[in-house]
Amino acid sequence: MKPNWLIICSLLAGSALSAVLYAAEYKVGARQDLVMVDLVRYQDLTIDIVYPDAQGTFPVILFSHAEGGCGKDARDLAMEWAKKGFICILPSHIDMVPIRPSQGLAQAAFPHFPSKSYQYQNAIQRVEDLKFILDSLEDIQNSALPQGTRLSRVRIGVGGISFGAYVAQLLGGAKLEPLPGAQPRSVEDPRPMGFLLLSPQGADDSLSLSEQAWDQFTRPMMVVTGGLDMGPSGMGGSWRKQPFERSPAGGKLLLWFDHGMAKSFLDPHSNAAMPASAVEIGPRARVYAVPASPPEPSQQGIFELTAEATSLFWQCMLYDSNKAKKTIKKQDLETGEGVSFQFATR
Repeated sequence: MKPNWLIICSLLAGSALSAVLYAAEYKVGARQDLVMVDLVRYQDLTIDIVYPDAQGTFPVILFSHAEGGCGKDARDLAMEWAKKGFICILPSHIDMVPIRPSQGLAQAAFPHFPSKSYQYQNAIQRVEDLKFILDSLEDIQNSALPQGTRLSRVRIGVGGISFGAYVAQLLGGAKLEPLPGAQPRSVEDPRPMGFLLLSPQGADDSLSLSEQAWDQFTRPMMVVTGGLDMGPSGMGGSWRKQPFERSPAGGKLLLWFDHGMAKSFLDPHSNAAMPASAVEIGPRARVYAVPASPPEPSQQGIFELTAEATSLFWQCMLYDSNKAKKTIKKQDLETGEGVSFQFATR
């Protein structure tokens, strides 16, 4: 079969980067702004790759960004995973904030108040992006990675944050309710072995997720959320826990931070206040009540624990590490002073 894509350019000079390794096994390399051309869908997809700078065959993690973001948003977290021996592929989906001026777009390509139909179609588009990458792993290895650094074709994980977590859920088996007049459609992919959901969505009609959406989600899943992780219409972390709570038991993990919010899971330097509640003012506007001061403790401590716990999850799923399994079972996680969290399994 002919490959249906080509990496055609790297837009930034010096895209092969390395990071100094500290207290970890691997140094890290990276490639930025690689453009994949899908000759089936007639569109391109920009990806970043963060990888262990070493020879060997490594598990693969695909990570889908939040709506309006881009693949680089997860770079700090991906570097932590790469140090532990994972090749991370970070796509920038079509709804990203554009990084190529030639596209002629001045702002993020998504509506401020997206319709149910838009959310549905955008989710399907992103699922196809991830499947396209999975179909193209051999070509990515040959065109984008140093000689001797190889992608595993079977040890694969998928993660995402916010809307990206929604997409990861669908790829893992969450049921997407069809739009009126449409036929039910399965978008599940059997290849990934585990799924990481940062700030995921619970049941929400606007996202075509019913309360039974996770009844058939039998594969391993980790959910990360917290008390400041607000959703639409003021829905908070308890709503975001639903994928963990409503899916069948077995291989399910929950990391809950009392002061956790989406930005702190990806950004080690985040310490900004976030909305504490939201109140609807008519159908197309909402007002947020913002805390008087930034939440304590420092969000950096939350990022560091997120990186540690998610690395353990990937080690369990993709390396079958007994040491990582014992650490999770004992909940023996290192944490900074004052970081309040709970770690649950089912």
